[in-house]
Amino acid sequence: MKQECADAIQQAAGRQLSKAELDGIEERIRGALRELSMTDEANFLSMPPNERYAAAANLAKEWMLRDTVRAHEQALTEASRKAKLFADTAAVKPGLKGQVHYLKNELVNIEQRTNAVSANFFRQLQGLHEADGGKLFGMFQDPAKQRDIARGLFGEPTTPEAKRAADSIKQLMNTVAERFQRAGLTLNKREDYRTPQPQDPMKASSAGKEQWVNDHMQWADRRAYVNADGTRMSDDQLRSMLEESWRSIATDGANKRGEAPPSGGSALVGGNKNAPRQLFFKNSDAWSQAMQKYGRTSNMYELLGAHVRGMSKDIAMAETFGRQADKNYKQALAQAYEADHGTLSGEKDFRRLDTLRNKTERLFDAYVNPERPQNAGVANAMANLRGLIASTQLGSLFGALPDLAGIKMAANYSGLPAMRVFRNLVDGMAAGAEKKDFLHKLGVWQEGFQHMQHRVVEDGLNNGWGNWLNELTHRMMGLNAFDRGMRSGIGRTVMDTLGKFTREHDTLASAEGEARMLQRRGVTEDHWAVWKKAELDKGYSGNERLLTPQAIYDIKDPSVTLQMKDAAAEKLLEVAYGEMQYGARGASPSTVEDKVMLGTDKYVAGTVAGELNRFMLQFKSVPLGVFRQQWEAAKTLDGWGAKTAYMAKFAAYSMMMGALATEIKALINGQNPRNMNPDTPEGRKFWMESLAAGGGLGIYGDLFANGQTAAGAGLETLFGPGFSAMSDLVKEARQAVTDAENGESKHPYALKAVQWVRRNATPLMNLWYLKAAFNRLVYDNIQDTLAPGTSDKQRQRMEMRGASYWWAPGANSEMNTPDLSKAFE
Repeated sequence: MKQECADAIQQAAGRQLSKAELDGIEERIRGALRELSMTDEANFLSMPPNERYAAAANLAKEWMLRDTVRAHEQALTEASRKAKLFADTAAVKPGLKGQVHYLKNELVNIEQRTNAVSANFFRQLQGLHEADGGKLFGMFQDPAKQRDIARGLFGEPTTPEAKRAADSIKQLMNTVAERFQRAGLTLNKREDYRTPQPQDPMKASSAGKEQWVNDHMQWADRRAYVNADGTRMSDDQLRSMLEESWRSIATDGANKRGEAPPSGGSALVGGNKNAPRQLFFKNSDAWSQAMQKYGRTSNMYELLGAHVRGMSKDIAMAETFGRQADKNYKQALAQAYEADHGTLSGEKDFRRLDTLRNKTERLFDAYVNPERPQNAGVANAMANLRGLIASTQLGSLFGALPDLAGIKMAANYSGLPAMRVFRNLVDGMAAGAEKKDFLHKLGVWQEGFQHMQHRVVEDGLNNGWGNWLNELTHRMMGLNAFDRGMRSGIGRTVMDTLGKFTREHDTLASAEGEARMLQRRGVTEDHWAVWKKAELDKGYSGNERLLTPQAIYDIKDPSVTLQMKDAAAEKLLEVAYGEMQYGARGASPSTVEDKVMLGTDKYVAGTVAGELNRFMLQFKSVPLGVFRQQWEAAKTLDGWGAKTAYMAKFAAYSMMMGALATEIKALINGQNPRNMNPDTPEGRKFWMESLAAGGGLGIYGDLFANGQTAAGAGLETLFGPGFSAMSDLVKEARQAVTDAENGESKHPYALKAVQWVRRNATPLMNLWYLKAAFNRLVYDNIQDTLAPGTSDKQRQRMEMRGASYWWAPGANSEMNTPDLSKAFE
């Protein structure tokens, strides 16, 4: 801003204004000029300069008045939230499981609140899956259909299906923005607020400044780039502005952070959503080309998913801990620690409290300020390798059967009818298009978005070919449907149970004895009062009593405000998502608490330590997460007897389902059922392997029982499949060196190479309905061609362990009927 302009504004204001205030005024005027230019360009250009200034000043004044009122409201809201946080914490009795423990649980619950807020948004989105449901199990987006949706977003002619999806996206974006502001967070008016347009710093850096700027010069909407006098920017002016934008994108904002003066306080929640947009695209083709070439993704699901979840996280944080969440939470934690510390005596208790405080601080930092990959290229490459290994070694849907034990335990613990949960689970697995849409509207499953939350997803990385193969494997093996059944089975039953309770009980206090989940999830009488006013949904089949988010928003009572509906609907979904995470942990992503426990928050992706940690945890993070969820539930029970009984029951359920999974696995591999008689050595090995399989660690059951896996791997397996693959390569390299020194070799290198590729790099060939046929008809044939007798040796090795076959190894072996009597010998 020119000095004479600043002087005039300060004179009119009657006081000295800060640089931030002057910059805000200038940005509002520029934004107003841009808004007027883009709204009616012909009229804008026909105005004399003084009229343009006057119109822009009036519009900027309206925005400033609105923002001033909102700022006062935000200040009052912030004070109220901070006071509530401190009062609620102080109300907890101090001790080892006192105020610090309470704050730790509040932080853990934030994740489910975030999930609830985002689910409440996603359920309102209609038509996107119909406009582009994808190809090949939904794995391939259709570029033509995605462009049709983009045309609808830019108001261009498109297909009816794409227009419906685009209109729904626009409505969703408005709903998210309004909810964000109702949470007391500031969101600048976005003149081009159609869809997110995040760019990848690596792509921008790789292209270089000149290429990036040249591309955006072609794509830019010139109406949006105006000077202070309202005239269009020249090519040189626009190029200069785009060069600054490139610098910001290529450095991922480091240039802005480096130039910013120290603030002396904590960052505001949602502050990064308040920066004015700098890139404006002239049409849908320009936007699509920019996202294809420079975007973090061009997939509409991923663009919307990342945006909505980011906004939802800010909403949940602000409404729980205030806009200055970092400062408020750490102050509350310091006071809580002091209060708890004053009630303790003895070094052991002091150490336990210190450990709890340190864990809580680590959880907060991991959630609020998650570490970005230190080297995104390395992190994505390693994630792709893990995806390749997973798509090769996974394939048995039945390995997920032990997850049903978690559902049974969760139903018993939380007061849910177990039979209804399992009935809804089967119904969800078999859901067609109409029923998926029904589950989507409930908010318990979002087809298309859900793939970003599956059981082995890696956060913060590009959706590369390895992750794509991994996701395709999940879908083709039926695991996506199984996960949908598990999560929707629990979520739908929660809504049905709460519908029943709200009709049977006038107050929350009278219902708390029936369902432990009401106590665990922070339901209040205020929530209950709103829930009771909702008309229950009869469900897809017409015989349910579902308390749904939409039923809450449809309440006609004028005394129930929109804010009250937000709180009640989101609390309903928070309860549902909390129970899903507990009972269907195997079908759910890792929580921040899981990541802290496993060390992935500390060992950053893209570093040597971080990648070793992730390879070591491959296929282990889910079963460990399941165990942690069950142990956390057991710890809430009174007395070690009750805790032990809970975990023993969980182990028994898991082992039985693991036994079923182990027998089915044997049949899939061409073997007869395993001997289950515990009086025999083979039977005892079987139950040991079943116990491991019940914990999701089936491959390690072979190792513990036999000293090596079925594939012949040893202790290196404990370090993960990536380590096993590398160990095999190192062994072959050593053998090659030895043979070179001796000058001769009888080692079957070709056979070993084929076996290595089969174990680590043959995607989809472990699918339960393909594995036996592929192994017998293709793999065994190749092995026996390269080294005759290999299949016979494999069969003999497995028979020494007590196995027998209905389709023995060997391309020419005879296929028989499985002998089920082998299970009871």
